[in-house]
Amino acid sequence: MIDINTDGWPDLYISATMRTDLKGRTNVLFVNQGVAEGQSVPTFKEMAAEYGLADTTHTTQSAFLDYDRDGDLDIFMAVDQVDARNLPNIYRYKKKDGSSNTTDRLYRNEGSDSLGHPYFTNVSAEAGILTEGYSLGLHVTDFNHDGWPDIYVSNDYITNDLVYVNNQDGTFTDRAGEYFKHTSYSAMGNDMADLNNDGRLDLVVLDMLPEDNYRRKTMMPAQNYTTYINNERYEYDYQFVRNTLQLNQGPPSAGGEDRFSEVGIMAGIAATDWSWAPLIADFDLDGDQDLIVTNGFPKDITNLDFGDYHDERFGFAGPEHLLDQIPSVKIANYAFQNEGTAVFTEVTKDWGITEPSFSNGGAYGDLDNDGDLDYIVNNINDAAHVYRNQTLEQAPANWLKVKLPQEDGIGGQVILTLSDGSQQMREYNPHRGYLSSMSATVHFGLGANTTIEKLEMKLWDGRELEKTGVAANQVVEIEVRSAKPGGQERSRQTPLMREVTDRLGIEWEHQERDFIDYNFQRLLPHKLSQLGPGMAVGDVDGNGLDDLFLGGSYSIPAQLFAQQPDGTFVSSPVLEDHAYFEDMGALFFDADGDADLDLYVVSGGFEYPAGDSSYQDRLYLNDGQGNLVRAASALPELFTSGGCVRAADYDQDGDLDLFVGGRVRPHQYPKPVSSYLLRNDSEEGQAQFTLVNEELAPMLNDLGMVCDALFTDVDQDGWVDLLLAGEYRAITFLKNERGTYVDQTEASGLSSYLGQWNSLAAGDFDGDGDTDYVAGNLGKNTLQSASADRPLRLYAKDFDGNAGFDVFPSLYLPNQQGIYSEVPFHNRRELESQVTKLKGRFPRHHDLGVSTMNEVILAEERDDALILEVNHTESSYLENLGDGTFAMTPLPWAAQKAPLFGLMPMDVNADGHLDIIAAGNDYGGELLTGRMDALNGLVLLGDGQGGFTASSLQGSGFDLSGDAKSLACLASASGQPLIFAAENRGPLKTFISAGKYKAVALSAQDRLVEWNSGDDASTHRMELYHGSGYLGQSSRTLFLPADASSVQLTSYQGETKGLE
Repeated sequence: MIDINTDGWPDLYISATMRTDLKGRTNVLFVNQGVAEGQSVPTFKEMAAEYGLADTTHTTQSAFLDYDRDGDLDIFMAVDQVDARNLPNIYRYKKKDGSSNTTDRLYRNEGSDSLGHPYFTNVSAEAGILTEGYSLGLHVTDFNHDGWPDIYVSNDYITNDLVYVNNQDGTFTDRAGEYFKHTSYSAMGNDMADLNNDGRLDLVVLDMLPEDNYRRKTMMPAQNYTTYINNERYEYDYQFVRNTLQLNQGPPSAGGEDRFSEVGIMAGIAATDWSWAPLIADFDLDGDQDLIVTNGFPKDITNLDFGDYHDERFGFAGPEHLLDQIPSVKIANYAFQNEGTAVFTEVTKDWGITEPSFSNGGAYGDLDNDGDLDYIVNNINDAAHVYRNQTLEQAPANWLKVKLPQEDGIGGQVILTLSDGSQQMREYNPHRGYLSSMSATVHFGLGANTTIEKLEMKLWDGRELEKTGVAANQVVEIEVRSAKPGGQERSRQTPLMREVTDRLGIEWEHQERDFIDYNFQRLLPHKLSQLGPGMAVGDVDGNGLDDLFLGGSYSIPAQLFAQQPDGTFVSSPVLEDHAYFEDMGALFFDADGDADLDLYVVSGGFEYPAGDSSYQDRLYLNDGQGNLVRAASALPELFTSGGCVRAADYDQDGDLDLFVGGRVRPHQYPKPVSSYLLRNDSEEGQAQFTLVNEELAPMLNDLGMVCDALFTDVDQDGWVDLLLAGEYRAITFLKNERGTYVDQTEASGLSSYLGQWNSLAAGDFDGDGDTDYVAGNLGKNTLQSASADRPLRLYAKDFDGNAGFDVFPSLYLPNQQGIYSEVPFHNRRELESQVTKLKGRFPRHHDLGVSTMNEVILAEERDDALILEVNHTESSYLENLGDGTFAMTPLPWAAQKAPLFGLMPMDVNADGHLDIIAAGNDYGGELLTGRMDALNGLVLLGDGQGGFTASSLQGSGFDLSGDAKSLACLASASGQPLIFAAENRGPLKTFISAGKYKAVALSAQDRLVEWNSGDDASTHRMELYHGSGYLGQSSRTLFLPADASSVQLTSYQGETKGLE
């Protein structure tokens, strides 16, 4: 609905599609003729042809916008035409030249004084609207904040969503892949709003993932890794079957492009079945915008049993008979209440939206003018539903409505500042959801607030308008003509870090061949062949400057970055003769006692069968000139696919011993694998390490899948203990009893937290004098999320006797009555691809959909099966209680958006409290969840009492958006800390902190440092590590606060020395 001829009367433009006859699919424009004398309602005249808008290209929805900022409204049309000759889900190269019948359209308003009304011309091709798609959703906003309207189009089937960015010259460029790392696959309607009141617009796009187990098992097709391959081959952006919520994190630096994190799963809105319209508004008037979703469809053509039935009977049964066999999807709409941080609680029943229907288009507005928003929804084969909002009848609350003129108002932002300093922002755009438009007002819920301190209106052209002391519970009409040019942009904060990669001469990108783990074990919960690279720091060439080793991958050699006196780096491949190894953890240390740094490299991955000699770790001895030569017999023969390596003098004999974590038994996941304690028995320059598991740490034999480890003195008795993080297990605490290790996990309070723990880092985060820990986990933004009462499980053994090793993941899902039970994660076709006999056990997809895990794996089949469990997926803070026990607390919400890997404690903001720099994401996740990619780098600011707050992306400057893995801190030639961040199949990035530090050189035997700093000269302590965080080793130069004094170092033997 729009006043197309600006005569003060709203007109109606209707899109048409589906019909094969030209007349039936011609868009219509009903121009309001006003109310004739003696009448009480207006009359309309159909005038689409006269206005140039009688389009026949199967348009689904239209939006009005002034794309060329000439003062009149143009129109963009979303097009969706399914052509039987071009199957919509078959990969092929995109048509981006405008030749497709499914290319959207842009019409420019030419104006016409002679006609007395506007006339529109199709300018799609010259404006760059050229990319095909099956368009179902449309939204106009300013993505890049340049004051010009951009266009978001959500596309069904395989075609990617589009972000047409306005080039300010009458043309557009699709930049969706630059803004979003993945989107919904069968994208339907969309809406944009500020969901966490941070002043930035977030995006919700709907898809078709069901909530209950039965619908998932009967609707979701088998996942196939070929999809990943084809995405890259045919240059498609990644898409996954679920609703998506793209949370806007803002730009990493002033003037940069916004970064988005897709958090629909952890926000609680990912699964609403066959969905159409997302409607975002503050329905309960509490100041946070809620979400209502329309859904349902008369004939569920995606039903897998019907698909099988159709395939079997095609050619024998008529279309009418086949149509009768298709089940329907008649379900209630979903209502979600916003808890204030873009986390939603499903409140459908509480809000009374319980009527099953085939709903599609929906809209909201204050139909009874009582101040709260009512809801109307269109239904197929049924009457429309109108839901009256009774919020104000149940409890007092306040509201405000702002009415804007359409010509200048569309795209304008209204910002309210309340008495407590909090703000709310709304962007006026009537075209929202699916095939619908809303009222021409902007609505705010104010909760208990009765007065608005300040109301600001910001237009796209830079003009602003401000009102103060606005009373609640009224309609405020904005006179845009009184708006004036806005002031200077507010000053932006100086980031805590800035990227300096280019300045250091570093231009390198990690390469990894795409090995398909699922060819060996089809139901793996994630890949195990792309978990690197690891990094190690040390002065390899003896010039007094730190260098960086970056591990290679299968068939691609490692790299050494040698630091030059001017602070730049020169890179070169190293260990090229051993490129057939998959490098994981790496460590520089003096293995043979000749006063130079040697290199230990762990061999890992999933590419070779278990027990292959390519999993033998390697020790490279330094010849004193920086040349690394492999020591042939220095290590025991251990053909284990490993992960991390850590060094410490655990037996206090004056040399560094090693712990090596066993990561996985290739092609036999999740069979337990051994980790190793290697005693340094080197003599007279001859490196020799001895396996001492049996006598000193027998629990390391077949311990499980270890991802990270830390030599640390948990109980402050002077002997370094071991903390181990691993997959499908608890964090393990091995206490050092004067050189012998004893498992104290059960007594420590850690045994009940079974996680997919990736990484460990340490520091005195609460200032009580002992060492606390941070542990990276899977996070909550995954379909594999778990809790104590609804754990994830793995069932594994050779179930079909074919000498393979089968693994079946399970989780808890509700049935159609809402009762949760343990069910297989995968569907029928995926299960039978692993164990063929299950096809006979479950002849139909329906049969699996009504079965639990007890029917999938029978009691007698579990007798000798390996059963592992995860009940805690949050990355967490482990407070050391000082008595050998821990209290575990989840890290802030921002740390749960993706798996955390690299962790680095550092006082980034120089406030005297340890902060955490974190890297994460996992692009090798199982195929239904897909890439876990919501992290864009993370800095958690510590408060000195064990609490953390996530810095904004612009505040931290730590922009790390890829498949980030290891972190390492290196001392620059100028004595400043450089933070290196490595991504799998991504660029190496380097950041420098804005803080000032005192650099302290460490010896290999230094284990602990204490110092005084701050206004109160308080005492601080920190352990010193040879390797920490995920696959990382940092410099043996320590960076203390600039005002640090009374610095004292303690060795592994307990000897202390003071520094000036």
